[in-house]
Amino acid sequence: MPQKNNLLALDVGSKRIGLAIVADGVAVPRALPALENDDDFLINLKTILADKKIDELVVGLPRNLDG
Repeated sequence: MPQKNNLLALDVGSKRIGLAIVADGVAVPRALPALENDDDFLINLKTILADKKIDELVVGLPRNLDG
C-alpha cells in the first residue's frame, strides 16, 4: 500500500500566511486559520507541523491580483 502524506500548503502574503491541509491522501484541501506574517510565524508553523504530522510543505508563489 502506498504511503500517504500529510501536505500543508502556504499562501504567503505580506501581512498573513494562508494555510490549507490535505491529510492522509484526501483529495480536497481544508483551510486552516491564517497565521500572521510576523516574528512568531516560524514558532507557530513548527507547532502546526508537529500537531498535524505534516510530511511535506507546498509554498505558493505570490502574484499580483491582475495575474
